Amino acid sequence: MRLRLAAVTALALLAALALAPSGISAIRITRILYNPPGADVQANRQIVKEFIEIKNTGRGPVALTNWMIIDVDDKKRYRFPKFTLAGGATVRVRSGVGRNARSDLYWGHDNYIWNNDESETAVLRNAGGKVVARCQYRATSASTAVCP
Repeated sequence: MRLRLAAVTALALLAALALAPSGISAIRITRILYNPPGADVQANRQIVKEFIEIKNTGRGPVALTNWMIIDVDDKKRYRFPKFTLAGGATVRVRSGVGRNARSDLYWGHDNYIWNNDESETAVLRNAGGKVVARCQYRATSASTAVCP
């Protein structure tokens, strides 16, 4: 009886671990602010307001070094620098130029990345090139795409 109970307990624990998000599968694109408030002027102070948000839904840290965000429609690419995203943490990759920090990284672009007036697709690839997350949106007056 004890052996059977131990086996059932072990199987239940393995099933729970299999369902828990961890590592790469825990990384998600959660939001794209494609039309930030204010006029669309070609000034860094406005361009940095545009961002794509990446969240680690798992408990443990995930190294995003050399991962890539791809703007599929316009073929723009952002490669993560040496960076680890803590469990439960979010980082925004801002389109403009700035100084990288724990919660904000900068694409370093001198123009907007995400389209305001048509559909757009963002893809997140790990360092090995595997697609980890994808977010597609159709531009609306909402100015923000919430990604599943």
